Amino acid sequence: MTERAKTTGGSAFPGNHSYVDGYPASFEGMTHRDYAAIHADQPGIAEIVSMAGFTYLSGQVWSDEQTSLGPFDSWWRSIANSERFMLSARVRYAMADALLAVKAETDPKFNDDGDLPF
Repeated sequence: MTERAKTTGGSAFPGNHSYVDGYPASFEGMTHRDYAAIHADQPGIAEIVSMAGFTYLSGQVWSDEQTSLGPFDSWWRSIANSERFMLSARVRYAMADALLAVKAETDPKFNDDGDLPF
């Protein structure tokens, strides 16, 4: 198994197709990592806050033990949409990475013989 396949789970939907002119074309498709991230649950408040490097406790976002950034809703509205999307995507890819790690530990098909993990 290639190093890329080990970290991404390999291609989720590989394919070989012929164009009209008869020349074959192949593509790897999206990876299992991408597929798992796309289908991951919506991140929760604690996951998002943690991914931002903060702590969520008693309804507040904390940058350290003594500094509250306010309630989650206020903090969430204070950051740009682009940052919100990035935090959500980071959590989803962290979930996908965890899924692949467990798959590698528990599935005998996930090995160095080139077999796909799913």
